[in-house]
Amino acid sequence: MKRSTLLDVYWKMEKLIVPGLKYSQAMYEEELERRVTSDTNWVDLGCGHQLLPSWRKEQEIRLINRCRHIVGVDGDRRSLEAHQTIKDKVCSDIGNKLPFDDETFDLATSNMVLEHLGDPLAHFLEVKRVLKKSGVYLFHTPNVRSLFGLSEKILPEKMKTIVVDLFENRKEHDVFPAYYRVNTTREIARISLASGMTVDKMRLIASCAKFAVVPPVAFLELLLTRLLMTDTFAKFRPNIIGIVRK
Repeated sequence: MKRSTLLDVYWKMEKLIVPGLKYSQAMYEEELERRVTSDTNWVDLGCGHQLLPSWRKEQEIRLINRCRHIVGVDGDRRSLEAHQTIKDKVCSDIGNKLPFDDETFDLATSNMVLEHLGDPLAHFLEVKRVLKKSGVYLFHTPNVRSLFGLSEKILPEKMKTIVVDLFENRKEHDVFPAYYRVNTTREIARISLASGMTVDKMRLIASCAKFAVVPPVAFLELLLTRLLMTDTFAKFRPNIIGIVRK
């Protein structure tokens, strides 16, 4: 059965079981919409080959064109070379020294990046340094306390590559080691405080099924998601969107 047909089945199930459910990437995009203005000097950390999912390329271009200036930073040159929407790109390790002067940017962002940090405190200290006074760091990352976060943490890298290829349509060269050293709301708050920044907003969010192309598994995942939408089980939701301020 074609992937598109399987997805059609999934969307119908989602509408019935968890009406109104949003994809976490869509919620991250909504936060970007609120933050990016014509005065924004913006750095995207771990920019990879795109800021948003591939089917949101038009919206990505619109956001980039709205800001005053944007720089993309990534340590993987192959990803940077494939990036089509950001013109100014820098190949650099985002975990240590960032190649920018103090107080350069109004906004720093990262989308599914924090889980790959070996030294989160060093990263947050650098983000603080390059942000202007009252500058904001907006990020989207997995919650390691969720079922999927735990499974991804313990899954061998080779197996993780196979799963990501099968269910997320990402190839081996687009899968990177993950450490999950700052992937709870408590740890994010601790690291933010240690770096001298304050938490403006922290949201634990549910998202569309990871196994959407496997209807029987997606059905069970949607039932679980419905449970996660309650306050009682909110701490086990699979994603975190955070905003910290200098």
